[in-house]
Amino acid sequence: MKIIDDVMPTVMQDQLHDICVQPDFNWSFLNDATYDNRETLAKKMDKPKYPSFSHLAMKDYMPKTQIAPLVSSHLLCISDKAGLDPRIVYRVRFGMYLPIANAPLHNNMHVDMKVPHQVALYYVNDADGDTFFFDKNRQIVDRVSPKKGRMVVFDGLTLHASSMPSKDYRISLNVGYVDPKLVQKV
Repeated sequence: MKIIDDVMPTVMQDQLHDICVQPDFNWSFLNDATYDNRETLAKKMDKPKYPSFSHLAMKDYMPKTQIAPLVSSHLLCISDKAGLDPRIVYRVRFGMYLPIANAPLHNNMHVDMKVPHQVALYYVNDADGDTFFFDKNRQIVDRVSPKKGRMVVFDGLTLHASSMPSKDYRISLNVGYVDPKLVQKV
């Protein structure tokens, strides 16, 4: 795992934040921050649900919304600082988390995909609501606090979990890098 601050110039950090908080930014409601709309999976696993909002800008290496071109220079900065090839960006997902009374220490543990991949998790704003990392025994081994302009880069097969902020909102940008040869397995 690698933590990098000031991933991009301040003017770009501010621009990315402004894009995310515009009234016409298309946030979608998710019943659970971890399992998207796969409610049956969360029920089957008997896990509690923690609602959030999401915006899927890219998937399957292709733009899914008009936001993808607006953030292309931001993605180049993220890829460059992470040391990852921007040509293998498989998914770009924004997440917004709001305070929830009596929230647990962290949301449900998960991996984003079941194939080898790398994740660059970029924090769009200053907030509390850390990202937690776990070992194979599901014990917390690390946690990263959101800070505007900070990014944590990690092996995507590492169990991790978001957490809800205690005040205001938390916005993150999850960029998944996958070798195209593995795509059929995603």
